[in-house]
Amino acid sequence: FITENIDADECDFIEEYINSQQEIKDKTFKYFIKVEGYEPLEVTQFVSKGFFDDFIRGSKKKIEFLENRLCVLNASISEVTEVNPYPLIFTSANIYLKFNEYTSKHIIDYYLDYSYLKKRLEHNNLMHRVKDNEFMRILFEDMKLIKLQYYNDYRIKNKLSSLDKSSSSNRENNFNNIFID
Repeated sequence: FITENIDADECDFIEEYINSQQEIKDKTFKYFIKVEGYEPLEVTQFVSKGFFDDFIRGSKKKIEFLENRLCVLNASISEVTEVNPYPLIFTSANIYLKFNEYTSKHIIDYYLDYSYLKKRLEHNNLMHRVKDNEFMRILFEDMKLIKLQYYNDYRIKNKLSSLDKSSSSNRENNFNNIFID
């Protein structure tokens, strides 16, 4: 399966196998053998009804097992992709991911942009209340989102601007496009 489907993973294989077992259940399964010089021979025409009944019971059990395995794999994938490494700051993994998207696309003036972002996230209850100094320390030390020069500049100011002072139509639009569904 993998040699024929290079980008495939275990979930793809399971789905393909479930489909083949479903064909047995639906009695639409066909198996052809190539016979040199003749038309391919369809083998299932020579199989008794009882033979298919046994396979159908087995197919039902295989499908049930594989569907359960698929659920486990899909749950594992979503657990991996939805991790919130800063649960004391962000209310969910989704907000953390959107925060990263916003910072990668829309931070130009570090001071006003981060001021607006933090204050708006808090205002919308998408982020827990965190002191400005702690937030900026995390951006610098842990998340590595700001340079030492900007962090030192912030430490002189020692607080972020308020939501009213840092707000602009452009920032509001950028925020709404990412955070508001």
